[in-house]
Amino acid sequence: MNPMGTRITFALCLLAGCGETATAPGTAPAPANVTSDGALEQALVDVDIGQNLAAARETLTTTLASGAVSKEDRVRADLALAKLLESTDKERAITLLEDAASLNDGAAQKRLFRLLAGRDAPSSWSRNSWDAPPPPSAFAFARYFPAATPDNEVDVQVLVFGGDSRTTNRLGTFHVDDALRSNAVDACGLCNEVKTSIHAGTTHKEFWSAIPAYAAQMEKALVVLYVDEETMVPERYAKWLAAPAADLHAAFARGEGLVAVKERPGAPPLVTVAAPRVAQLLTVETALAAMHELPKQPVTVKLQDTLTKNEIQRGIRAHFGAFWSCYESLVARRPEARGRANLSFTVEASGKVEDARVTLDGTLEDAEARPCFEKAIRTIPYPAWSKNASAKTTVRYPIQLANGPGDGGGG
Repeated sequence: MNPMGTRITFALCLLAGCGETATAPGTAPAPANVTSDGALEQALVDVDIGQNLAAARETLTTTLASGAVSKEDRVRADLALAKLLESTDKERAITLLEDAASLNDGAAQKRLFRLLAGRDAPSSWSRNSWDAPPPPSAFAFARYFPAATPDNEVDVQVLVFGGDSRTTNRLGTFHVDDALRSNAVDACGLCNEVKTSIHAGTTHKEFWSAIPAYAAQMEKALVVLYVDEETMVPERYAKWLAAPAADLHAAFARGEGLVAVKERPGAPPLVTVAAPRVAQLLTVETALAAMHELPKQPVTVKLQDTLTKNEIQRGIRAHFGAFWSCYESLVARRPEARGRANLSFTVEASGKVEDARVTLDGTLEDAEARPCFEKAIRTIPYPAWSKNASAKTTVRYPIQLANGPGDGGGG
């Protein structure tokens, strides 16, 4: 989408006549071919600044109905009209956002998530490469694809929504193409490895709000949805879940993870990997990756009723600036101060930090510094992590402080 400032400048030019070709005296000016584009630009500006909304709505509706609009303008019109209708016609707004999301527009996918989930999508993850042997699950999923032979090309499409692509790649859970190649080598030595063409493509999107962009492909691909309580798939897209939403919510309420695989006629299965919190998906996917046979019914995965090591580290590292401020104040008084701060605290089920204590090693020991560190500990943000109100996670975590900021501790 063009910045609003660009649109405003363009609209003002239309009103003021700037940029028109000069004509000789007595010569009729050539007709300006700006009616449709200019009307769309003006409607977009009006939506941004909240004026002439009835006229803007009519222009946007006409633009989308014309059938001759460009992909970019269609997305822009979808987004603007959805914004107008969100409070009065939510279903129509969702349909407009789905249309824009189907064109792979990231802004539309984010707004679709917010409109259906009632909150912003959590932060995203990145994808890393993978080159290890495939795990048992990859061979289990490979059974849904034709065997690779010298005369048969195999097309493997995997569509993944949610989860952490780094985990998926590290575990190799859905590396079906690698499993097929391994099977081909076992069947015919290197001949199949050389002669067989296995076409593979894995698309990993952050959240279910990207589904409209891939709806047609999902009918024939291996479809994987990761869900937690923050990113639960809405009823609108529940048909892509491998287990009923009620089963997922029940598992969340029990503090359990869930693996579900749903077979489809003429297509690879639907797969759902679920856990109450996103950090727990690692445990659930690890259980799936180790499966030699895929479950016919949803399988629960026991989860520890504590914060995970990653959650503990993430909270401390995100809050490291508070500890560094304490250290800077100490160094201002005693420049030689350096050493290790040993943090000790408990995290209640609600995420609240209690029993904060710190011991300071080396030249960090200081009567004024200790209360500063303990105050910083109590403000570390953690999520609510247990249905058991009396549950507690005990944490001991050392951080090294010297010269420049850095977290040298371990969980």
